[in-house]
Amino acid sequence: MGVSEKQLDASAERYVSGYLSSVIRSDMLQKIAEHKENGDHVVIVSASISPYLKIWCKRHEVDLICSELEVRNGRFTGAYLNGDCSNERKVERIKERIDLSLYSEVFAYGDSEEDYPMLNLANTSFYRGELFEV
Repeated sequence: MGVSEKQLDASAERYVSGYLSSVIRSDMLQKIAEHKENGDHVVIVSASISPYLKIWCKRHEVDLICSELEVRNGRFTGAYLNGDCSNERKVERIKERIDLSLYSEVFAYGDSEEDYPMLNLANTSFYRGELFEV
C-alpha cells in the first residue's frame, strides 16, 4: 500500500512550514483575520488534500472542509474518502457540516471555476478578489 500516515504527516509539516507559508496570499490572510476579529465562523473549503490543510488550519484556528484521503492500517491508500471536494461536492460538504440557516450573512471566496457552486451558495461572494455575481 501507500506511504505511511506518519511519513506523510512529516512531509506535510515541512510543506506547510516551508513552501506554503511563502505562497499564501497576504490579502486572504488579512480577510481571514478580519472575519475572525468580527467573530465570524471561518471555514476553509478546498479540493486540496487533508494532510497539509489540517496543519495549516489548526495553526490559523479555522475549520476545514477538504478532500480527505483514505488511511488503512496506518498507510494512505491514494484514494479519496467520498470523492474530491470540488465543484458541487463543496456545496454538499458545506451543507453536511454547517446549518447555513443559522447565519444571517455567508461570505465565500474563490479563485477557480471549481468554486462557482460554493460562491453561488453565499450571500456575498468574491472570485479572485472581485465581487462575484451570479
